[in-house]
Amino acid sequence: MRATGQRITSLDTLKPRPGQSGLFGRHLLETKNYDQAIGFLSNGLSSEPSDSLLLRDLAHSYLFKGDLTKAIELYQQYLNSGHNSTRSELSKSLKNDFEYFRRAGFDHSIIKKASGMLSL
Repeated sequence: MRATGQRITSLDTLKPRPGQSGLFGRHLLETKNYDQAIGFLSNGLSSEPSDSLLLRDLAHSYLFKGDLTKAIELYQQYLNSGHNSTRSELSKSLKNDFEYFRRAGFDHSIIKKASGMLSL
């Protein structure tokens, strides 16, 4: 006998467990659903404020949505978060992410602009 499932008709009804907001948010970011990604990642940060990956992906979501000012503000917070990592390690992680998005066909010009503003 199979367990019954529930069809999700709206992401607003989905209640992620701790640690899942980042997974859902990253998937939404990579599928270019920026507003929904921002919602998941913001909610995740509310419950897990020390998760720097949520902060980084939230910054990416704002960047690709077109809000460069908000993205840079969040990237700066990410680079200064350094709970378990040095700024150098966080910068390297951010560079790797930017390269990933370049290869995945995201807007190269906005990535270059953000990278320059962050002196990466």
